[in-house]
Amino acid sequence: MRWAAAIVLVLAIVGAALFGVGVFLLPNGLDVTRTITIERPRATVFAQVNDLRIVRQWSPFAARDPSADYTFSSDPPGEGQSMSWSGDDRQVGHGELSIVRSDPLTRVQGLLRIGRRTTFDSVVTLARQEAPQGARTRVEWRIAAACRQGWINVPCRYANLMLQRQIARDLDQGLLELKERSEDPRMPTADFEGFTPEFMTLPPEPFLFVLARVGKTVSGQQGEVDARDVVARRVQAAIRDGRSRVEDAMSRYSLIRTGALVRVTVEDNAERYVFRIGYPFDGPAPLALIAEDIGETPSGRVMRAMHDGPLSALPETYAQAVAYLRAHQIEQRGPPWEVVLEDGDAAESQVRIQIYFPIQ
Repeated sequence: MRWAAAIVLVLAIVGAALFGVGVFLLPNGLDVTRTITIERPRATVFAQVNDLRIVRQWSPFAARDPSADYTFSSDPPGEGQSMSWSGDDRQVGHGELSIVRSDPLTRVQGLLRIGRRTTFDSVVTLARQEAPQGARTRVEWRIAAACRQGWINVPCRYANLMLQRQIARDLDQGLLELKERSEDPRMPTADFEGFTPEFMTLPPEPFLFVLARVGKTVSGQQGEVDARDVVARRVQAAIRDGRSRVEDAMSRYSLIRTGALVRVTVEDNAERYVFRIGYPFDGPAPLALIAEDIGETPSGRVMRAMHDGPLSALPETYAQAVAYLRAHQIEQRGPPWEVVLEDGDAAESQVRIQIYFPIQ
């Protein structure tokens, strides 16, 4: 029986050695950090990490088991939102991810639980960087967890040695997918940091309007910029004429305006613009119209953007709004329209214009 005692002694020595190494040399937790630089503005990237419905699309865990069933909380993106999943993959299995803190544009902290394992802290940090081609973003993703005390502590430390490599690969894969999605050519490059749209539901209102048509064809040898200026002047002239016509009609029919001037684009192609210019009104609708028409203002669920500045900068506000919609994966259901609070004709004129984007 001496050999059995010897084996027990050897096992005891090995176990003691492994225990000592685990306690004194191995860390009590797991901490993995990976970084990547994305050639898109920080606001665009933040939209991809602050909404778990979008996170699922680039998450390395979702990629490992695409057939897993996902359930999302009804909370809006950001703090409080959560998702859970259940799948067949042995490593992913079932789990949950919740956002516990969201600092606008800079940091998203979550709690990640996979199966019955330790809950991990997941922190994504974003830093804005300037580049010759425009703003870009440095993204840092950190996953950390601490081993529980008790008999499981030392085995947990050894398990982390293998788990750390897998998590590092997962973070690298997820960040590469995030970069690819953020830099997709269909994702606009406009920087909408500081852009604060409003969301609401609008009822329809009676609307007296006239149609304005503007051709885009410019003859001669003018350059691209000159051609755009020519078309822009045509649009402004059409707006002035349309406004004058509809104001005369409102007076002729004794209608009471109930809102500011509304401009609704109904056609925008390579050849021309066609839009409605009119006012919402109160009063009995005219029975006989000459060159005007009666309809309803656009209605339904909308995103509203406010442009308060030079008329020449209005296209920048449009670009920011479109970039916001694309980054947040908000589907637009038709062309936008404008409500003109303060108008002007010259490029340097200070205007106040509300832009409404119909959304799903």
